[in-house]
Amino acid sequence: MLCTNLLGFVSEVYPGEIFENEFEMHLLNPLKIPNQILEKFPKVTILQGTYDALWDANFYFFHWLLQNDVKANLIEYEYFPHGFLGY
Repeated sequence: MLCTNLLGFVSEVYPGEIFENEFEMHLLNPLKIPNQILEKFPKVTILQGTYDALWDANFYFFHWLLQNDVKANLIEYEYFPHGFLGY
């Protein structure tokens, strides 16, 4: 879980001022990817830890892919945090 101070900081510096409405941009919000791009997706495998701070977002994205006829797998690693593949 991330504290609100950190979330506020990240939301200010990450997208910067280049996007007018960053939550509508598909480059920052995968749930906004247009269908013409989704149609070109290969099979997707999502690896996530059960302690990932972005667990909900990964889970929703996985189901959103399935709803849009993209072949997808979700593999969970118990007790692993976000970014565990980098350790």
